[in-house]
Amino acid sequence: MLTINNYKEKTAKVNFAKQPDYIKDAHKDFADYAEFYDEDKDIQEMLDNHMKLVNDIIKREYANQQKQLKCSKSVPNRSKTSQTVPKHSKTLKTTVAKKATPTKKIKKCNKEEIPKCKVEPIKTEHYTEDVRLIRRFAGCIGKERQRRTILTIYRDFERRITERKVSRISKHAGLVVQCSKKMAALLDAMTKQKLTHATMELDDKFSKEVTAASKELAIRTSVNLLKRFVGIEGEIKPDRDKVKRIADAFTNANLKGKLEKGDFYEKEIYAAHFAMKNYLEGKTDIVAIEPTALSGLDNVFCVGKPKATAKKKPKKSLGSGEPSKKKSVKKKAKRTQLNGVEDKSTPEKLKEQVMEPKGFEPSVQEEPIVVSRFSVELKPEVPARVDGVEDNEEVKSELFTPITAEVADNGQSKIELPTDLGKFLGYVERYEYSILLRGEKGAGKSRMTYQMMNVFAKAGFTVGCFSLEIGKQSNIVKDMRDTYISPTIADKVQIADAAPNGLDDIRAAAKIFDVVCIDSWGKIPNIKSTDFDDLRKEFPKTMFIIIFQSTTNGTARGGSGPEYDAGIVIQVQAGGKAICEKNRYSGEDLTYLVFERKLLDTNTQKVS
Repeated sequence: MLTINNYKEKTAKVNFAKQPDYIKDAHKDFADYAEFYDEDKDIQEMLDNHMKLVNDIIKREYANQQKQLKCSKSVPNRSKTSQTVPKHSKTLKTTVAKKATPTKKIKKCNKEEIPKCKVEPIKTEHYTEDVRLIRRFAGCIGKERQRRTILTIYRDFERRITERKVSRISKHAGLVVQCSKKMAALLDAMTKQKLTHATMELDDKFSKEVTAASKELAIRTSVNLLKRFVGIEGEIKPDRDKVKRIADAFTNANLKGKLEKGDFYEKEIYAAHFAMKNYLEGKTDIVAIEPTALSGLDNVFCVGKPKATAKKKPKKSLGSGEPSKKKSVKKKAKRTQLNGVEDKSTPEKLKEQVMEPKGFEPSVQEEPIVVSRFSVELKPEVPARVDGVEDNEEVKSELFTPITAEVADNGQSKIELPTDLGKFLGYVERYEYSILLRGEKGAGKSRMTYQMMNVFAKAGFTVGCFSLEIGKQSNIVKDMRDTYISPTIADKVQIADAAPNGLDDIRAAAKIFDVVCIDSWGKIPNIKSTDFDDLRKEFPKTMFIIIFQSTTNGTARGGSGPEYDAGIVIQVQAGGKAICEKNRYSGEDLTYLVFERKLLDTNTQKVS
């Protein structure tokens, strides 16, 4: 039975040249569509139908082969009668051989000419969203496609753009928009002319631009091999031939030098090959390795942010089915607010402080407020109590809830960052998150900032950096970019070397980017230390990474207020040793080596 994982192997011997055009076209584009099999229901349905047709073809060809084998067994061997073959048949064989020789020479010439124009793509773990879309579009250029196929690709374009997976800061944002417009125009023309098939023809300049962008990236050999291994991992007594083929692919890739030394997944490759070797040698009945061996694959093949869902709480009432009402106090004309009922007399500022995030149900107290029916005299010095309830119940109901009450889901999930630097920082949440860096001159504050930008971009966040101390055209910036920013996620990082409008430029960047880095805070015109906390409150979903200059006492220049407001305070000592003097998101006492990009084991004083 054909599946997404075994399609390439099972169809290797199928002659698609004899099949109808719609089967040939679907087979050519199968690899491109297979990437989106689990994401798009239309593509999943289309590929399932295609695999059913191909599965029937394989069954028919197998039946024909069995019939031919039976016929060959029934017919006597005629190999000995070769001497009775007439002379003209032998001459025919020689002429055919002579005609075949020039074609081989032509092929050799073509193979030698092709590598001259070939540009090596950048190796990566996964395609960026804009490149994935362009690759799908490039598969339609100059080929006849069904209207349904073109419509499926167009919908995928619109969906990715709407979800902002491809935004204006993407490297090929303009090209993606042009491709989307051309598909829309083609679909309109097909609808007007009532066409079911069409061939997309483009001018040479645009076609070359699309082709170059689609071939800009290539998946690492190690990632492709691990994808194949995942298909058999955990299976009990899988097909030995299949396991041997995958194991041979690992060996051949290593022999041909396709696996680079120091590859990010080098350990996982060896572990997977060792597991298959044990199975083939009969040491075990299952192809399995330790779960931690492939832990790095989660962020590579499934990049995304977990969605938070709000849980609605049922509103409780008194035994009579109706909430009790509180009588107004004579000294204060205000009436106490009931649960779930908005009090119009409450000041707007107080409402903003206690409002829940949009899209979630307001928190409900476990027990309704019960107040004595008798009037109470209030003393200004000590608030009076009646039945254990404070007279200032209005303020209590607005600001306080029992600490034992179930906390509503605020939609801010804990995000784990990759690499040792991610472990050093702890988890991340998109709620008033900020990192303050300070340290000695030349200790590596800017280098660590670039490393953090790379880690956040790998996690899928867009990053905007204000490099106010070093101009963006400087070789220093270029060297740190090439050293610390991965080329596969470089399109998620933008840089500026000036903020002429001061805090207004920072606010504008906070509206666009998920992460805003500032090097350094003191270079912003007309800035105050109190503006730090104002930024966190004004843009709670934007994460800030800010470098502060240090005083002789080792505190942030301009006042210690930002250190109390920041969630993480990092001191970078001479030699690049970074220590968290304060970290609300991690309970571990770790030391990070900036220049080596690794954690220091404090017990053995060796790099982990």
